[in-house]
Amino acid sequence: MPGKLTKAELVRRVERLMSGRWNDNEMEALFREIGENVPCPRSSIQGYIFHSKDDADAETIVGRMLAYKPIHL
Repeated sequence: MPGKLTKAELVRRVERLMSGRWNDNEMEALFREIGENVPCPRSSIQGYIFHSKDDADAETIVGRMLAYKPIHL
């Protein structure tokens, strides 16, 4: 995880995804950029953004993604 994007940059990308104003190529690029900068898998990223049960805002979602810790079995 390179971590090149700042938290504010991640928040802007999540806000863009949450807005629904993107085409398929843009969506893929946004997920790729986010995925390269947070420790959680893509399926978790999608879940945090599109299936949040508490209507979390983008900043809260990014905080959750950055705090993600994998479960080691």
